[in-house]
Amino acid sequence: MSVFERQERVQRRSALFIALFACGVAGVVAALNFLTFLALKVFAPELLQTRGWLVISSLAALAIICGAALWRFYSLRGGGSAIAKLAGGTHIKDCRPSAELTRYRNVVEETAIAAGLPRPAIFVLENEGGINAFAAGFSPRNAAIAVTQGALDTFTRDELQAVVAHEFSHIRNGDMALNARLIGFLFGISIFQKAGGALVYAAVTKQTLFGDRQQRRITVPNIHIFIGAALLYLVGSLGAFFASLIQAAHCRQRELLADASAVQFTRNPEAMVSALAVISTRASGSALAPMAGAQISHLLFAQGALFSLFDTHPPILERILSLDPKMTEERLEALTHNFRPKAQVQREQPAGAAAPSAAAQKGALKAIPPALMAAAAKPEQALPICLSLFFSGQDEVAIQQRELVAQQLGGDVAQHAALLAQEMRLLPAHLRLPVAARTKKGLRTLPPKEAHLFVGLLQQLVWADGTVEPHEFYMATLMHRQVCLALQPELSQRRREQSASDLAPHLATLFSQLASMGESARVTPEQAWRRGMALAAPGVEGSYQPPRDGLFALGEVFKALDSLAVGYQRALIEGMAATALVEARATQEQIDLVRTVCMLLEQRPPLVFS
Repeated sequence: MSVFERQERVQRRSALFIALFACGVAGVVAALNFLTFLALKVFAPELLQTRGWLVISSLAALAIICGAALWRFYSLRGGGSAIAKLAGGTHIKDCRPSAELTRYRNVVEETAIAAGLPRPAIFVLENEGGINAFAAGFSPRNAAIAVTQGALDTFTRDELQAVVAHEFSHIRNGDMALNARLIGFLFGISIFQKAGGALVYAAVTKQTLFGDRQQRRITVPNIHIFIGAALLYLVGSLGAFFASLIQAAHCRQRELLADASAVQFTRNPEAMVSALAVISTRASGSALAPMAGAQISHLLFAQGALFSLFDTHPPILERILSLDPKMTEERLEALTHNFRPKAQVQREQPAGAAAPSAAAQKGALKAIPPALMAAAAKPEQALPICLSLFFSGQDEVAIQQRELVAQQLGGDVAQHAALLAQEMRLLPAHLRLPVAARTKKGLRTLPPKEAHLFVGLLQQLVWADGTVEPHEFYMATLMHRQVCLALQPELSQRRREQSASDLAPHLATLFSQLASMGESARVTPEQAWRRGMALAAPGVEGSYQPPRDGLFALGEVFKALDSLAVGYQRALIEGMAATALVEARATQEQIDLVRTVCMLLEQRPPLVFS
């Protein structure tokens, strides 16, 4: 079924919630009439002789429902911003500036342009660790988008963009305005449950609703109030039941529509699949605080409550399958069971071993001069910095390398690279990889002529001293990848469809090389290999065989990984972390290999490798 067919199908079913709402109101009114009948039968049976009581009871119930709904509408007259604040959101301008917020703002602005809609107000649910988001408002002009702090801290840029595009689809499809009005309607049919609960509380406390909370024994004077309040609460629960049913019936189908529409905006279904898979791996998932989640559960990107009578959203696997009907059970298994949180992988390490410290990693990176890192990010500096990273510490070899650069790219570039090389010599080998990674933007903007010449120079510079060090191989691989993207931008849009089982021989080679780099005295390389492969490619047969060509065997592996579907990439990275951290320690060679794979896949490395 195509995206457009799916949209038409979902839209045809959207009228269902109107019928459910009517049933909910009718059910609440009928239940209240029955409650009124019982009260009159006990206290005023003579009034039952006329039918006027039935009309008055029905009109009173409808008036209360409508009045509560109107009051809620009035309280939300500010549009999306009012709803976001109701949920505990903070406007982005009132948040402490950070790189995550800047990225979030840029993503919203880019998606607004792509969707042809005004930029909505931007909010953050700072106190929510669950991964979720919503769009709210009565029209595109007063719309607001909010994401949780958990989403900002967890998602990659592509994943965040997919989720934001999902929310924009709610705005564009008209769901947002309907969802906002639904808040008022659902508050109306739930008002009797809220009122009954408040009266029950008042009946068992010493003072009124506004008094203190000292409880006392229920006495005869208020036992009737208590029973009446309890019955009112039960009757109101019928309205709450229909409210939950409406949210579920309304949202489950429209979420599938929004997922499909988001793919139209981003042209990146893998990012949406990856975002959904990330949510499924978190212990807290997409859950919000009970008060906030209950009020806006039908607005959210994913299920907002850990426990609810009806699920307001389709299961994660169903949403993934709606985006990719060809997905196999094996791939689904990898998405849902093998994207494990880093903390879980770390808990499986042998007791008594210390994991590499993230703070120590950060401290090491501080050894790189800030001016050098800043220069590496500038397009005009990228080429000479990349060349300087390969200049040898042997003067004779360095002179030959400088002459090679001068012949291909000119004397000025060669001189600049030679001067930078003097500074690079002061850097330990493992700190050159982060510098190389910073040149990504500049390499992608190289003119075609320079890009071709640079590709030809890479191999000559690496082999100038007759040996290839691991960090040189990784840097050359990363740079070659970026230059290829500069020459063939369409490569970045190529669909990645291969599963872990499709690339099993290449993954076996990658994990064999990674395991052979370890220095564990208690865990054999084969055991480390099996631990990682079980996460990255569960059920795939294979054996530990260190490649005869060593590092050079990874060249074909890196090319193959370029076709690995996004849904398997996180499992691969977690598997590599498990292999490297067999005793919660990884060698520098293993750390560099994990970082290189993460950079090639454009994924965040695990914390201890960052």
